[in-house]
Amino acid sequence: MENNLTTELNRNLYLTFILDDATYAVNSDEIIEVIKLPLLEYPYKLPANTVGLLNYNNMLINVIDVRFYLNKKPSSYNKNNSVIIVKTDESIIGIMADRIQGITDFDSANLHNINEFSDNNIVQFIYVKDGNNINILNPYIIENILKHPPVMEEIDISALFPKDETSLSVMENRKQNLADKTKNFLSLDTSLENRYLSFKLNDNIYCIKLSDISEIIKETSFIKLPKISDSFLGITSIRGEYITVLNLKKLLNLKDIHLPPKISSIVIHDKNIKVAAAIDEILEIIDIPEMLLDNTNTKQVSKEIIVNKQIYSLINVENLLNDKRLYVFE
Repeated sequence: MENNLTTELNRNLYLTFILDDATYAVNSDEIIEVIKLPLLEYPYKLPANTVGLLNYNNMLINVIDVRFYLNKKPSSYNKNNSVIIVKTDESIIGIMADRIQGITDFDSANLHNINEFSDNNIVQFIYVKDGNNINILNPYIIENILKHPPVMEEIDISALFPKDETSLSVMENRKQNLADKTKNFLSLDTSLENRYLSFKLNDNIYCIKLSDISEIIKETSFIKLPKISDSFLGITSIRGEYITVLNLKKLLNLKDIHLPPKISSIVIHDKNIKVAAAIDEILEIIDIPEMLLDNTNTKQVSKEIIVNKQIYSLINVENLLNDKRLYVFE
């Protein structure tokens, strides 16, 4: 079955970050990871708009500051800055950030396209939240500018970075840790293959592999049918296709709290069946190293893992969709 990660997932989940007094966002599906600022490489001549080169998974990638693209003077960096590693179809790019805010689910009604008639503006959309503008970046435009850099006023980039011994030591350690990570075979391909969507059910946090998800529906209306197993809530129509809505709490033996007429759901599938699993709240996309996974477990929840001090319960979609309760009608 074709894996098309939805309008909602691809377009509405964004990582937001602060740079000076402005807020920016990047599509979470384009993000590989976020790291604290390591010591960067400074060759004699840097590409235009580039503040340094980063050795990332045995590749030298450009680290850029979006303020250069927006004709804003960049302020000095410090060891608390972050670098957001993003991918396009052809490139991997690092984007400087002062502070990471987190993953936000944007309402498409508040997205305003400001780049409809321009090929050069890296801010593609403006998202309005609580009266404030969030600038949504287009990494593909950044990639294109890096390929065809404009003529720019020369600036001493290295002068923007800290020179004190403490900062240099911290950044050097981060650089070495990044190199050690590559040596331990935590490769880029592996991190992309093991991406999971996390979500809440009651007070628990679960996650499902992105490749098992067809789409996310933030407001799913459903109709309760007579003589249907209590493993299902009812049936819904998604673009003309009728899909049963799974009572995930019932299957996982959780307290079945009363559900509103409209719910959030994740459409999951294997080669034989596709259902919409009702959930309480969409959280974020996380990367789970292969060493933490258990592909031999035959249970619905294969195991619990800890990532960044948070406990996640991994749902095995194949085992879940083979539960006998999904095929028993009352």
